[in-house]
Amino acid sequence: MFSEKVIKLFDKPKNVGIIKCASGSGASGSVEAGQLIKIYLKIEDDVVKDARYKAYGGVLTIASCSALTTMIVGMSLDKVKLVTCEDVLAELDMQNDSFCNEIDVCIDALISALSEYYKNQLEK
Repeated sequence: MFSEKVIKLFDKPKNVGIIKCASGSGASGSVEAGQLIKIYLKIEDDVVKDARYKAYGGVLTIASCSALTTMIVGMSLDKVKLVTCEDVLAELDMQNDSFCNEIDVCIDALISALSEYYKNQLEK
């Protein structure tokens, strides 16, 4: 059902934690729905320098957050805004897009973090 990479990232997730004084942070999901994700971003010169997350959820939730945060480090914000479920699935060596509902919660948290970053930029 899950790829070997998903199992590896669930067993040894990357980028777990918070970023103090994050450039932007955002959350998505709910405990009641079984999936809650918060993503923290450190952005400099319109490039993601660091990305971390805290998550409550199952195997795919943890693996997706780990893969997504790893993918976007070093990316320009223009590219980060274009990341899709299919990109995360490819990163996880999976092809079944029926998992997009779970992955989209992770992407929604990323979008929320980007929104907070842009809002903070307008206030400066």
